[in-house]
Amino acid sequence: MENSNNSKAGMRLYLSAFIDLLGVSNQLRGHRSLMMTDEYEGALEKVVGDIAEFRQCFLDVFPEKTITDLKVAQHSNLESVSNSGVFAEDVIISSFTDCISISADLTGKTALEALGTIIIFAFGISFASIRMLQRNTLVRGGVALGQGSKLETGEILGDGIVRAYDIESNETIYPRVEIDADTLIFCSPEAAEACGVCGEQLDVFKHIWDFTCQFLSQDHDGTIFIDYSNPAFLDMISDDCDEREFYRAEYEKAEAALCKYMEEKIGIDTNRKVARKWQWLASRWKMHNSE
Repeated sequence: MENSNNSKAGMRLYLSAFIDLLGVSNQLRGHRSLMMTDEYEGALEKVVGDIAEFRQCFLDVFPEKTITDLKVAQHSNLESVSNSGVFAEDVIISSFTDCISISADLTGKTALEALGTIIIFAFGISFASIRMLQRNTLVRGGVALGQGSKLETGEILGDGIVRAYDIESNETIYPRVEIDADTLIFCSPEAAEACGVCGEQLDVFKHIWDFTCQFLSQDHDGTIFIDYSNPAFLDMISDDCDEREFYRAEYEKAEAALCKYMEEKIGIDTNRKVARKWQWLASRWKMHNSE
């Protein structure tokens, strides 16, 4: 799994996400004016607030957690295979209007470290998406691995972020963040074993892989996505009661916001494309919470 195909200067392996906060830019278009109006100022404040909230929620999760913080660590012999945090040390976040790109450098990381980064990406995106739903903003995006280079301005340019963008803009319709199939194959137990992971390390890897699959869902069209409507994502958290209660409360706030929006905003006169997105998410939420 360790990647050494970086012969060209500056080329590194990045896990990247491209996130679109749906409908945010339309709010600006709807109130566009060369003169500042109360309506435009309110729409602009909403955009700025959504971007800042998503960014901060992700950062609250990503740098603070290592795999040993998560509940999965209590059911595997992680200490025997890892003496330090396994996630990428650096995460680069950029934004443009209602879009956010997130990249983490995985160059030289092991199979377990790469999988661990996907876990924390999924958890960070889930938490940020929950917060966005509380603000009546839906999230759609893609996640992919790929070679890339960090520009002098700080952004990441490479095929991973391009693939993530392509997923968001051309493949996914509903408010979900899909994971590129090749990325999952790259981080699978089979790939790890092919790269020489064996014995106790492979057993630990398989256990964490099974854990990862608990908070991913596959839709009828075959796409695999981060399913934050599934309360099982809360099982990623440690058994610390205060922490679990905090995230449980955030989940319930998002559920209440979704129900309220569906009751008050979605009706027969609602734009059909907008309505379908909210209805899809509501159906996912109902499915998980009626089981």
